Amino acid sequence: MDLANAYNRSFPDNDGSFALKCAERAIQIYPYLPNALLLQAETHTKQFQKMMKEQNTKDIQATLSNPKAKELFDLMNKEYTHIHKIGYRSMPEEMYLDWLLSLKTERSKYEDTRLQK
Repeated sequence: MDLANAYNRSFPDNDGSFALKCAERAIQIYPYLPNALLLQAETHTKQFQKMMKEQNTKDIQATLSNPKAKELFDLMNKEYTHIHKIGYRSMPEEMYLDWLLSLKTERSKYEDTRLQK
C-alpha cells in the first residue's frame, strides 16, 4: 500500500493500473484491509471522473451511456458498499486528534495490565 501511495504521489496523472495491482495483491493477502479496499475504490472513482472529463461532461447519466463507464461505476459502488458493510467508517480529524490526546491523558485506560506481569 505504501508503494502504491508513493507512486500516486510521484505520478499524480497515472492511469491507476499500478495502484490497482498493489491494492489487489494486498486484498488477496488481507481481504478486509481498509486501506487497500479504499485505494481500489478511490482509483476506480478517479478513472470514472477521468472518463467524464474526456467526454467533457459533468452529467453522470450522460457518462453512464458508455458501457465501460457504466461497468466502472457499478464496480465502484459495489466496492464502496462492501467497505461500508464491513464496518469501516472514516474518522473526522478532530475526533482522531482527541483520541490521540486521550492516549496521553488516559494512558491506563488503554494499557493491558496483563502484559506488565
